[in-house]
Amino acid sequence: MWKPVGVGCLWLALIALPHLGSSAVHVSPTSGVQFAAAVPADELGDPFLEAPSTQRKVEIPSAFATVHFKNGLDKTLVLVGATLVLDGEPLAPVTDLRVQGDNVVFTGYVTPGNHIVSTHLTCTGRKRGGVFTYMKGYKWEIADEHTLVVPAKRSMVFTVSARRHKGVNVPIDKQVEVSVYNELLPEPVSEK
Repeated sequence: MWKPVGVGCLWLALIALPHLGSSAVHVSPTSGVQFAAAVPADELGDPFLEAPSTQRKVEIPSAFATVHFKNGLDKTLVLVGATLVLDGEPLAPVTDLRVQGDNVVFTGYVTPGNHIVSTHLTCTGRKRGGVFTYMKGYKWEIADEHTLVVPAKRSMVFTVSARRHKGVNVPIDKQVEVSVYNELLPEPVSEK
């Protein structure tokens, strides 16, 4: 008979203890037994009711950036595909793959600071004339990352370019490289 009463009192004690305060509480379900439970002194708090000063601040974009992709390869190499990713987000597809083709893959407001652009290129070789056929059918897969630095309240233009690294001593697998050029536009971004 005492077992159901003890279970009921223990159940009530466990429900009521968090609401009674931070000091030790003595509950007596039966006349001879006492339970002591301590409620933590530190209040865990409600994350929805926290003060705004403890919440993470969200930075409003105050800089403007434009990202171009340019095919700077010569006629001995053919750009088959190019994809760009800015801070983990894919950019617009590169559609103009011809030599000296220029694509605007991003334009918009960004937060000031460092941004990572990842580039993945696929190129193939083309034979030159009747004698030089060693590059025909050769395929390059190039993956590269660059850091784009965007100053606050300014406009920047970044040009990501695929180009051929020429030279007699350059190995065939290192002949395609990715470079980034930046240009700071003279006018600041308006705060409208």
